[in-house]
Amino acid sequence: MPVGFPLKPPPFGWQDINGNPVDPVLNNVVNFGWEYVYHCHLLGHEEMDMMHEVSLAVAPDAPINPNATLVANLVRVNWTDNSTDETNFTIQEK
Repeated sequence: MPVGFPLKPPPFGWQDINGNPVDPVLNNVVNFGWEYVYHCHLLGHEEMDMMHEVSLAVAPDAPINPNATLVANLVRVNWTDNSTDETNFTIQEK
């Protein structure tokens, strides 16, 4: 599916880790760390096979030397990227 496309939910719908409904879930590029697939051929027939993915999310290494400076009424945030497997960065204000 293209990025931003709404994904078809599982039988009981999408849920967050607390069991609350989440809708919609959009397709996005995500680094899952390692991803494995079970592929079973039932009774030896190709038309009776089953595939199921198993993803292991691995957090990227944290950045080092973070700092923020005020430049002309803007906050400039810098850090040294310490990871090679992140897909993007999210900066949040506390």
